Amino acid sequence: MGFNAETEGRVARAEISVYDAMLAEILGEHIAEKCKVRNRYHAEKKHKAENWEQEKLARKDRHYDHLERDSRRKYGHGKTCYWSSNAERKIVHAERNIRADYEVECGNRDDALAYHSDYLDMAIDHGERLEYLRKQMRKLDYERMVIENYDREIKYEQNRVNELMRIAYTIMEGECY
Repeated sequence: MGFNAETEGRVARAEISVYDAMLAEILGEHIAEKCKVRNRYHAEKKHKAENWEQEKLARKDRHYDHLERDSRRKYGHGKTCYWSSNAERKIVHAERNIRADYEVECGNRDDALAYHSDYLDMAIDHGERLEYLRKQMRKLDYERMVIENYDREIKYEQNRVNELMRIAYTIMEGECY
């Protein structure tokens, strides 16, 4: 099979990447919503586990009326809800969920601020280390220049010694024949 520009070309690759980006964004929002609900659930569960007895008594006091014995036989468990309407119950639960979401978001923001502060401190530490290393490099550059000057002087003196030794040997050879 040959090359098909519509299915394998540059335009097709661009459309696929746009589709992948859109799908990743949609899935990211879906996962974020699931995480928000999961965090709220775990926060409620943790709170309930900590104050279970107090919550149990508060629920009995606020929401339930314990009826007489004969009505328990009639209605089964013997508890009736004090909500005046279903809409009121939904509003109260929605407010509680929104408040819990807000508290979780505040906690997430506080965690993010703490991470931000930590990474900022690490960046400052690394910046100080960078300045120290640059100073050391400048010192080494200066020492390298000094070494190069000494190296040139050493080479000059070595050449001068060799030249003077050659002149001395030449003079001695001229005198000894």
